[in-house]
Amino acid sequence: MHSQDDDSFWIHYKFTLPENRIREFHIRLDRNTLRLLPEPRTAYPAWVSLTYHQCPNCPLDSATHPHCPVAANLVEVVEYFRQFWSCEAAEVEVTTEARTVSRKTAVQTGLSSLAGLYMATSGCPVLDKLRPLALTHLPFGGLEETLYRAVTMYALAQVFRRHRGKSPDWDLSGLGRIYEEIETVNRAFYQRIFDVTAKEAGQNALIQLNCYAQYTNTRSLQRRLGQIEQFFDAYLD
Repeated sequence: MHSQDDDSFWIHYKFTLPENRIREFHIRLDRNTLRLLPEPRTAYPAWVSLTYHQCPNCPLDSATHPHCPVAANLVEVVEYFRQFWSCEAAEVEVTTEARTVSRKTAVQTGLSSLAGLYMATSGCPVLDKLRPLALTHLPFGGLEETLYRAVTMYALAQVFRRHRGKSPDWDLSGLGRIYEEIETVNRAFYQRIFDVTAKEAGQNALIQLNCYAQYTNTRSLQRRLGQIEQFFDAYLD
């Protein structure tokens, strides 16, 4: 899958599905930027068009970006799982250079993790803020784990901003606003997927992703952080 001389950073998903069907997805990211290195396609379905249920906060112009970058990279995933129900059983194995993680779970859960990785690395200007999380991709992560990773990512971004002479946001107010924008993208993308899926595994995978966004938005962030503050007593005494 990967050689030491390769400039890509890879994450491999293997779904073992009912009737012992196996479906694998090999995600390659640029090692220097963590941007997705997509496989070329010669044609795209109509629902990939940028203007098809375009997100209301999308800054892209269809004149220069005829396709939604997220939709374009999720074609293979959406078209395969469009015939699956959320609750169908799956064994999902995720392999990276550092580890292999596997779980027997519902199709929806594995699909949500896979879709979230594609969405964060595909070049969407809104979701691009989540791209650094791909370095420590955590399949099947819970709400608190996701909050912890998002906050530490954002705090590190502020260190880098300060190093470059930019104003850091130490009170994390910008993180809540980022997740509010992500909620808007998730809702619009749900409509895009709803139109092209016969069953609801893909739709519910997006609903699950949106739960994480709601957990970290401005309305919830400070309260959620208060709940984990006690873990840091060694720093606070």
